[in-house]
Amino acid sequence: MTLWQAFVLGLVQGLTEFLPVSSSGHLVLAERLLGLESVGLSFEVWVHLGTLVAVGAALYRELLDMAAVFLPSADPARRRAGKRWWVAVLVGTIPAVVVGLAAKDAVETAFASVRVVGVNLIVTAAILFASRFFRGGDAAVTPRRALLIGAAQALAILPGISRSGATLTAGWMLGLSGPQAARFSFLLAFPAILGAGVLEAQNLAAMDRPAVLAVSFLTACVSGYAAIRMVWRVMAAGRLHWFAPYCAAVGTLVLFLA
Repeated sequence: MTLWQAFVLGLVQGLTEFLPVSSSGHLVLAERLLGLESVGLSFEVWVHLGTLVAVGAALYRELLDMAAVFLPSADPARRRAGKRWWVAVLVGTIPAVVVGLAAKDAVETAFASVRVVGVNLIVTAAILFASRFFRGGDAAVTPRRALLIGAAQALAILPGISRSGATLTAGWMLGLSGPQAARFSFLLAFPAILGAGVLEAQNLAAMDRPAVLAVSFLTACVSGYAAIRMVWRVMAAGRLHWFAPYCAAVGTLVLFLA
């Protein structure tokens, strides 16, 4: 893999991890366009870790609240807020874990099919278009809502289904405000990405292309942060459905070429 290819894959991962257009689907497509049959799971986990840094930079206040739970001397209000986030994130992660373990082989097969990516991008377009008929509200992220949003996240295990698109739309449908839905959607990314990093830790340590790794990581981090800020503005304006035509067009093009 060249430095240019590493830059492109890092850019694609960073932008599409948070924009509601499916990072997994775009990574598969980018690999094909760059002539890379498969970059390997370890590399994909590596660029995902770059986007994890972007989440930390964007949501540092919420993460500090969560850290305050373990500090007896911390402000009580901050500790209560942190406990609510911990419960919501843990409950919201359960569906993805269950589905991931139960459908592991089917998911791996799906990643090998460009046609599946095309179909699922069209499904993502339908999900995003549906968001147009909801306007959210000021509801809190309760355990029940977290579980339902987590169920939407579980759909995104398949390539082409946008994790952020599914969770943002679900949060909106359940009465969360745009910024609150975005905040919880991004926090939900933490356990999944961090868990994959732990599982791949040994293989990550064995990767010996420092320049390629540095370029892809930094590109994913910077572009991921930019994407988070963009989604924040889109959700505040209630315009998530703007991404539906893009997903539909790309999905249709993929099916045509496949």
